[in-house]
This record gives sequence, structure tokens and C-alpha cells, in this order.
Amino acid sequence: DMGFIELMTAKEIKSLCSQIMRCYASNRRSSKRFRLVLIDLSEKGADEITKYIPDWRKWGIETASNFFIQDIPKTSQRYLSADSSAELLDLDQHAVYVLGGLVDHNRFKNVCFEKAKSHGVEAFCLPISGNVSLSGSKVLTLVNVYEILLSYLEKKSWKDALEESIPKRKLIVK
Repeated sequence: DMGFIELMTAKEIKSLCSQIMRCYASNRRSSKRFRLVLIDLSEKGADEITKYIPDWRKWGIETASNFFIQDIPKTSQRYLSADSSAELLDLDQHAVYVLGGLVDHNRFKNVCFEKAKSHGVEAFCLPISGNVSLSGSKVLTLVNVYEILLSYLEKKSWKDALEESIPKRKLIVK
């Protein structure tokens, strides 16, 4: 979800672009892949991405100027937000998983969750608490969440996917 460009500083936008590059690279390396679509992408947002990733349009990443992807029913969308109390238990191959493209170092609480609610989209958090212990916030970066989802697709184990993809400095080893 690229609808947060206006909230971010130049440094945060640069970080977001770096994370988009890493998501794209992880997707290409994975044996099971996601369809990458940058939704709610404004002209300004596309210009910002181009500033940091000049060739990104050649990568085959799809874009949508609004929040919903035309060929996907609204009821098939799932927004991932650390602020949701509903845990994502499995991945549905027919669903679309929306990740908030917001780098804010926790300045904006509940922004992604509230956006999902305002669009009538169910929001879920990753099943972190029952699988791993974190040393700090359960808020993860875009690329961490993306890599967790890719890993889960392959391993079908939240515990393994979380342990593999969350930075070791955030994990508490029992």
C-alpha cells in the first residue's frame, strides 16, 4: 500500500524504496512467488520510487492508482497490520495480502489498521506471540513481513518462517 508517501520524510521514502527492491529480489529468488502490485500509488509516489530506483518499471511490478486491484474482489483482500488483534492463521491462495508501505519508526500509530477498516478490508497481524518472543515492538519492516510470508509459503510453518525472517536482534531465544 503506497498511499502513505505524504506522511514520510525523504529518508523514510528512500528506505521504503530499498525495501521494495529487497521484496522484489526475495520474490524472484523464491520457489513460490507472490504477484507484486503497488496499490494506491499516486503520481508523486511513482516519481519518488523512480528517484531511487530508476528502472523499477521494467521489473514487471504492477501498479494500481487506487486501493483496490480491479480484478480482485474486495472481500478477498487481507491487510496485514501489527495493530490488528486478529491473527493470520494461514495464507489463502485466492486472497490478496496488503502490506503497508509506511516507514515511520512508529510515529503514526494505527494508520494502516484504520485505513483497512475505512475501506472495509479485514486486518490481520502475523501470529508472532504464539510462535516466537520478541525483545521489543511487534512492528516489523515491510521487507521482514514480506519475507515471512514467502517463507511461510514454502515451509507452511509460522514458527520457522518467523525465526528465519525476523532479525536475530529482535528475537528472544528461550
